[in-house]
Amino acid sequence: ASAGFGNTNENENFQIINVDKTFLTEVLGVPYKTQYDMIKIYGESMEPFIQNGSFIIIDTTRNSLDKIRNGDVVIFRNNDNELFCKRILKNAFDDDVVISSDNFNFGDKKVKKSALKDYVFIGAVICSCNARIFLNQIEKV
Repeated sequence: ASAGFGNTNENENFQIINVDKTFLTEVLGVPYKTQYDMIKIYGESMEPFIQNGSFIIIDTTRNSLDKIRNGDVVIFRNNDNELFCKRILKNAFDDDVVISSDNFNFGDKKVKKSALKDYVFIGAVICSCNARIFLNQIEKV
């Protein structure tokens, strides 16, 4: 997913990886569930929270605007089929949603909730980590 200006993924590759419950809960600090996805992030728009090249864990049960909390970082596909990683800021007093970057060098986008009806929300980011965390655990085994 792109933390930047968007990324189309014509050649999406994925595989199922079984992750130990202890690794999730004790190393990553993630509550144990079975409905997580992991995606690599490309781009700098979500720095410093998510670094370019980091892996993020997504709670795929939070996959609609109603299930996303104000301030959540989410993965979504827009109506141009571009995959993004952005922060969602909901306004309780009107119909606007701000699609925001954490890096101030990237601008925010204000949209009406109705304009998001064609967006596909993959889920909310619950953890960001780099590959070193995984390698450290492998080296311990």
